[in-house]
Amino acid sequence: MIKRSAAILLSAALSVTLSSCGKSKNSVTTGNIKRDFSERSEAEKNFSFNTDGISILDISQDIGDISITYSDSDITELKLSCKSFADDKEVCEDVLSHISADTDMNGGKMVISFVDEDSGEEISQWLSENIPDSRIELDAELTVPSYINDFTAKVNVGNISLIGLKGAVSAYADVGNITCCGSEISSSSALGCNTGNVELSSNVYTADISVNIYAGNTTFRLPEKGSENAEIQISSKTGRIHIITEEKEHSVKDERKENNSHALSIEAQGCNIETSVETGKITIDQEDQ
Repeated sequence: MIKRSAAILLSAALSVTLSSCGKSKNSVTTGNIKRDFSERSEAEKNFSFNTDGISILDISQDIGDISITYSDSDITELKLSCKSFADDKEVCEDVLSHISADTDMNGGKMVISFVDEDSGEEISQWLSENIPDSRIELDAELTVPSYINDFTAKVNVGNISLIGLKGAVSAYADVGNITCCGSEISSSSALGCNTGNVELSSNVYTADISVNIYAGNTTFRLPEKGSENAEIQISSKTGRIHIITEEKEHSVKDERKENNSHALSIEAQGCNIETSVETGKITIDQEDQ
């Protein structure tokens, strides 16, 4: 799997100023990311949410990782690893004490947000108003009941991992990586990165999915048995698409190369797979290289 620390990604984001494509319109900086701080503190917080009647999950944050997996429980559990940065240790501890999580549930949808524990105000807004010379990073590890089947996850800087899920998945990282493994894509889905990489592995596809990257690479293992009638579209403006066959039966229907662009059409497990890069290459192998 693709793994990079949030710290490395944050450094990269600062060096390019979340640049070549600009920041996501909906992104909010969680504190001051323009400077280094001399002190840091860490804490782990745990939350449980009653998700009876919920089938849709939506979570987004600025800096940090998000992972979502199923559990045997009937409730949604969130383990939140919090890091705070400032020039004073007491300030770091104070920042940590204010971090909490809240949910908004309506019409079968649960939206998870991160808030100030006292006021309920969005934590990013609270920080900018009350402790502007600080920064936080939040790693959210979610385990959810198996009846939830529609997932949306967004980060500005960080990684998203969707493991063993079933239904529709929508994920976007402005700067970061997305991993979707061991899942069944049974409703229309989409993954995207501004700057980052995507890995799709050991998935069953019975519905369409699109993967779009501005700058970065995709590792795609061909669909597992049980897949059928799915349109799989993978594109990158600049980068590499690495297709891993693992000796699965497939046929190349069409291939086009022109200057630095490359496009490849494949059929496998009853699915149509369209891949393209504007600048880069597409490779097919039996194993990772």
